[in-house]
Amino acid sequence: YIEEAKAEASKKDIKIEEHFCAEDAINFTNEHKLGLVIQNLLSNAIKFSYPKGDIIVTLQPYQNKFKIEVKDHGLGFT
Repeated sequence: YIEEAKAEASKKDIKIEEHFCAEDAINFTNEHKLGLVIQNLLSNAIKFSYPKGDIIVTLQPYQNKFKIEVKDHGLGFT
């Protein structure tokens, strides 16, 4: 999912950084559902980010689950 998002982001000269180990995440989650969540978050981040920006995706263990964080420098929610 992230590789597809990187291809889309490159059209706006946006760089996506990953801060997690995908294998660890897959071992503890439903891979398909995790992929859909990440795909949706990245799609929105790309859509609303300014050209030549950065998007940072972090996935980390949090209270026996995972915390997903997508940071960008776009418009944000209004």
